[in-house]
This record gives sequence, structure tokens and C-alpha cells, in this order.
Amino acid sequence: MIISVNDLLTDFSDYDFSKYNQAVLQRRLSAIEQKVRAYTENGFYLKPIKARCTYDGDFLIPYKDVFVGFKEGDTVEIYNSGVNDGLYTIQSIYDNVIVLDSELILNNEIMSIIKVSYPMDVVEGCVELLNYDLNVKPSVKQGVASESISRHSISYIQRNESNTSIGYPSELLTFLKPYIEWSY
Repeated sequence: MIISVNDLLTDFSDYDFSKYNQAVLQRRLSAIEQKVRAYTENGFYLKPIKARCTYDGDFLIPYKDVFVGFKEGDTVEIYNSGVNDGLYTIQSIYDNVIVLDSELILNNEIMSIIKVSYPMDVVEGCVELLNYDLNVKPSVKQGVASESISRHSISYIQRNESNTSIGYPSELLTFLKPYIEWSY
């Protein structure tokens, strides 16, 4: 996860997210995280922190490795698992086993796990996107280019394909430019 809901509510108290249910905030943050990863084609991997493991129905168990560098609350990506590939959050670690936030499908595959870490400017930008989704977008007048009343006119910014991307105004996505990884 880019940021936990508790951290969002405490560290970004200058935004008004308190009126929203925590489940709604978590769902929106997860959607923004997936959009950012797809848009940048960047997994934000912390490459030195990875391991191979198996799943026994309850825990991730290291396979000829030891889990080093992982901690509770970390976002990890499972890959090469066959059916369990995806992003998860570590709920707890004890006795060199990892408990994730979601149950995996039991299979006998040896899978890989890698830590995902977002730079602070990406976290800040994602909070801006969340603020746009929840607080700005609902108040934007859709479909009206301008209003005129005797010697007074108001013009609105029109959102279309040329000035938006992944559902957000292009100016809100400039923080992602350094992280875009182009595939060849």
C-alpha cells in the first residue's frame, strides 16, 4: 500500500479526509496505487530485499532463505507463483514466517517475494490524487465551458483526452515523470 489509512489521517491532516469511511479511503488508495504502477510501468521494487518462499495455507515460509529486510506493514509483491501474483501487505512476521493481509490460494509452487517501497514524493502525489477524487472532482462543473451574465463571464477548464490521463488532470501527474520506465 502506498500509505496506510491511519498514516493518511495523521500525517496529512491538512487535507479533509476525516469525513470518509476508512474502508472507502483504503479502496481508493489501492486503486490509485494500481493506476500509478500501470501508468509508470514501475513496480517501485526495493530489489535487494527479496526472497523465495512457499505457502502452507497460513504463512509464507522461506525456501532455503531467511526473510531479511521485511517488516510488518510493508507492501510486497508476490511473483512467479502461478496463481497468487499480486500486491500484499505484511500483517506480521514471527519465527521467520510471514502472515499477509489476504489469504493465498494453496499450491506447491516456490514463489518469489519482493519489497515495494514508494518515494515520499510519490506518496505526496498520490495523496493529492486522492484529494482530487474525493474533494475537488465532485465540485467541478462538468460539461459547461463558460457562463455569461451581462458584463460578467466565467470560463471553466474543460477536461478531455488532451489534458487528462488515467482520469486525472495532467498537471496532477507531473510528479510521476521521473519514475516512468519505458518498455522497449
